[in-house]
Amino acid sequence: GVLRPTTVPLSSANNSPTYMVFHPTSKFLYVSNYSSLDVSAFSIDQSTGNLTKINDYTTGCGCSNLAQLRLTPDGKYLYINGNGPNNITGYSIDQTTGALSNIGNQALAGFFDDVLIDPNSTFLYSVSSTGTISGFSINSGSGAITALPSSPFSGTANNMRGAMHPSGKYLYTVNIGGAQLAKHDIASDGTLSSPSTLSFGTNLQYVSIDPTGKYGFVNSGVSANYYTFSIEQTNGSTSLITGNPFSISGVAGQLSIIR
Repeated sequence: GVLRPTTVPLSSANNSPTYMVFHPTSKFLYVSNYSSLDVSAFSIDQSTGNLTKINDYTTGCGCSNLAQLRLTPDGKYLYINGNGPNNITGYSIDQTTGALSNIGNQALAGFFDDVLIDPNSTFLYSVSSTGTISGFSINSGSGAITALPSSPFSGTANNMRGAMHPSGKYLYTVNIGGAQLAKHDIASDGTLSSPSTLSFGTNLQYVSIDPTGKYGFVNSGVSANYYTFSIEQTNGSTSLITGNPFSISGVAGQLSIIR
């Protein structure tokens, strides 16, 4: 697990690269550029890990900044949140070259950070700090998104970042700057339930779910620790495990789970 540099200098993204996602095939990497309002795409050498720049792809959203981006689990589409004005920009992905083609922009109401997609690549959710979650269905043939009935759904105050349960049955959010984890049930039509909450910590930042769906992790934005919660498999309810919080060497960014 020791890290070492790849054999050539890494390719350059554009201005203020912030979030990144890997294509499910591990052949491509995509990076959101906060201030240049575009997405940088790279191919990944499967032997060396070296990156080769494919291109930069503008969102055309007219936003003041970009936030998180996600790929559909089937690897066909990429979506990214933008703010000021608020939009979701969609792209289709060439499965051979990794190149992106702009699908279009969907206007949103609120300030957004995270975008989440269910395991079947059917539904998309965008989490807003206004205490709402906007939900959309994804057209499997075109990638176009359509607002779900009753969207936006009620969330918790200042919810802004979240995670999708690997079963696709539950969605979790944290209210940054606060101390609350929220769980929403996802109905078969994509509708979200009202949140049930678990309070702990201070200035929560990100929530990550273990690939088995049994555990979740939340980091603090002000202290050198993180929190671990267990997930009840029959209903998605959460509870802190014994020993919380757990200490680390510094204030953590987002936690990633590899298993």
